[in-house]
Amino acid sequence: MDVPRTLPARVYLAAYDVQRQKLTRTSRLNHLVRTAALEELTLAGFLRDEDGKVVAPGRERTGDPVLDGVLELVRESQGRHNWKHWVRRHGTRTRKALRDQLEAQRVIRVQPRRILGVVPSDRVTVRDTRAVKALQRTAAQAIGGGTPTPYLDPRDVALAAIAALGEVDTVCRGSVRRDNRRRIKELVALSGPAVPALKKVLSDDASSTAG
Repeated sequence: MDVPRTLPARVYLAAYDVQRQKLTRTSRLNHLVRTAALEELTLAGFLRDEDGKVVAPGRERTGDPVLDGVLELVRESQGRHNWKHWVRRHGTRTRKALRDQLEAQRVIRVQPRRILGVVPSDRVTVRDTRAVKALQRTAAQAIGGGTPTPYLDPRDVALAAIAALGEVDTVCRGSVRRDNRRRIKELVALSGPAVPALKKVLSDDASSTAG
């Protein structure tokens, strides 16, 4: 399996635990995938920031159904919402669309099941884990490696920043995140506006849970 092209797919697969054969950080994965889609669209020039609002100029499409789904939602809003709004909103829709896309491409296998015989759920497994391991190494090296952050590929920067903020242990465990706080801060700063928005959303969620 080749390494996926789009950032949402890379984030999704990087969260896959090869040993346990399951996705991790599933409670946060909607936000992480949605942030990755916004970042991909920003890097490609389909989205831009105007006074903190997300704007999608033009009528062009990316050709990727997952990204185009996010792009159309932003265009319909006519620049009324900020980045935090779009990290939060419709994340489940984006994640399911991405899952269906990866299943159709035979990257993953989705098996319906019921937890405790009652609650509907899906078991996701990756057909070929080599690309997963490559993505996880790339992100881990971006976080802990010696290459100056300005010289990293922008998509590797975003992948690493999203994984670190989302506490994706398949990329970087807690000790690694603690030892590389400064580096992670640099990665977040180099990313587009969706990534700092993700940090705020996760912080808000943590505060709400604690309260």
